Order: sequence, then C-alpha cells, then structure tokens
Amino acid sequence: MTGLLLKEFYTLRKYLGQYAIIFIFFACISYYMESPLYLMSMFTMCLGMLTLTGMTYDNLAGWDKYALTMPVSRKTIVLSKYLINIIFDGVAMVVGVAGSILLSKLLPQSDEGILEICLVAAVPFMFVIFVYAIVLPLIFKFGVERTRSLMIIVMIVPIFGILGLAKIAPASVFEFITNHAVVMGVGAAVFFILFYIASAYVSIEIYSKKEF
Repeated sequence: MTGLLLKEFYTLRKYLGQYAIIFIFFACISYYMESPLYLMSMFTMCLGMLTLTGMTYDNLAGWDKYALTMPVSRKTIVLSKYLINIIFDGVAMVVGVAGSILLSKLLPQSDEGILEICLVAAVPFMFVIFVYAIVLPLIFKFGVERTRSLMIIVMIVPIFGILGLAKIAPASVFEFITNHAVVMGVGAAVFFILFYIASAYVSIEIYSKKEF
C-alpha cells in the first residue's frame, strides 16, 4: 500500500507548484472579498480533484495492466485510491484552514473565529468525500474519460438540490439544525464515513471482475 501511495505522490508532485499558485490566487480573492472561508472552501475543492488527475495518468500509461503483474491484490489497488483521496482532501483542508486563519488575522473586520473556520472546513472536506464515493465506482466501471462528465453532474446536483431545499424549507427546520448542530454534525460525519466505506466495497467488487 505504501508503494502505491508513493506512486501517486511522485506522479502528481509536478502539480504542487500549480496548486501553490492556485492557493495564492484564492487567497487574493478571499482577501478582496473579506471572507477567509472562501479560501478554505475553494482550495479544498480544487486540491481534492488531484485523485481524478492521478487516475487519468494511470489510464494513459496503462498502469492497471502493469500493477496487476506485481504482487499486489486488486483490493489493495482500489483501497489505495480511496486512501490517497482522503490524504489529498485532508491536506487541502489543513492548508486551507491555516490560510483562512491567517487571513482572518489580516482582516480586522472579519468576524470568523478559529473554531468557526475549523467547523466550516468539514463541509467542503465531506463534499469531496461524497463526490468521490459516487464517482470512484463509476471510474472503475466505465473508465476515467467516460466518467469525467458525470462527475460534473454529481457535483452540481447536490449543490442545487441543497440550495433549492433551503429556499422552500420552513424556518423551523433551520432552527432545529442550529439547536442540534453537534448531533447533526456527528450524524452527517457517520453517514459520509459509512457511505465512503460502502463505495469502496462496491469498487472492489467491480474491479475484481474487470478484465484488462
């Protein structure tokens, strides 16, 4: 597993400079908007896309055929994609939170505290996890290129769905969520974890039957 994770890092390390520029870009926009949370949210979403980039390179290089000649199980190959996605998403969240906290110190008019930034950071983190929980089985089934357009749909539908529900939901719903924020947060975290684990099992089943 360690070797597979290192392979992902070495494949994508040339993008680190580009993401440094992206971080600075979002930091400037966030400073202009006087919203430290913007940097954290957008950077987490962007860096979370690295998993798809890595799988695209794997497809172009015929990595799966080569990997299956090594003493590595198909289950390990699948799980390495799920694990590297969590690593990329986690690193993006930590860097984004650190940048947002720094911006909040530079913006005296900003009212976002450290605790609020850390709590809000869980939203884009979980969103990326949710998207890949749906997309990864599709990639293992249909391939990267055929799934790329579906990924856009998977990202857009939940966003517009939540926005739509927010408009029609009564005020009592928001009051309930606010009054039970901790319970709702823990429940959401448990749901996403179980959903991600279930997705991994589905991907393993698909990949174990796939021919190359």
